[in-house]
Amino acid sequence: MHITLKEPSFVQVGGRYGYDQNMLAGLVGDFFRYRACGVAALAGLVDYEGAVHYRSLSQGKFFLLEVFRALRPRPWGVVGIHRYRRALRELGISGRFKVYDRRRHGSELSFLIYSLMNDHPVAVLQTNHPHPAFRYHWVIVTELEERGGEWWVYFSSWGKKYKLKSEIFLAPGTMLRTMATLECPPPVQEVGQGEVEGPARTGRSERGL
Repeated sequence: MHITLKEPSFVQVGGRYGYDQNMLAGLVGDFFRYRACGVAALAGLVDYEGAVHYRSLSQGKFFLLEVFRALRPRPWGVVGIHRYRRALRELGISGRFKVYDRRRHGSELSFLIYSLMNDHPVAVLQTNHPHPAFRYHWVIVTELEERGGEWWVYFSSWGKKYKLKSEIFLAPGTMLRTMATLECPPPVQEVGQGEVEGPARTGRSERGL
């Protein structure tokens, strides 16, 4: 079984697979750039869900800086979906987060499967994960694959695509693991006199044009 988003390439910004916090180099101090993985994850969700649509590196940097200013990381980074909700309001973007809850959604893997099958990438925050690359780090899950009875998780991190076995990615014993998707309504456009007027931020329907 192979579960992908409708746009299997996810969000391509300047050749990157998703947003990369290193795109902020020279725009913000290194102290906060290193703590901006949550900023990159939110930018990726917003872009994929159609609230914005950027492809060039310069446009992507500009938008990532916008998100950074709305979601300025603390010394410990970005923790909690409430910060994401507040940032969306500051950016003037309408959207609703669905946050994983074991009592409502069952296993974490089930939540990932359900979300991707409904074309929603999943932002995941790990805290004290046994793998050092995932301690206090946000990534976006974009794909799942079952091979030989094992599930592999594909995700965007630092603007690249990685994969891990689910038992490693979803390692038990992690003190805090946040998982959430974002749903944005399609942009409203007004049609008149043969022309279309609407927001500069375009929807997912225009990807690939």
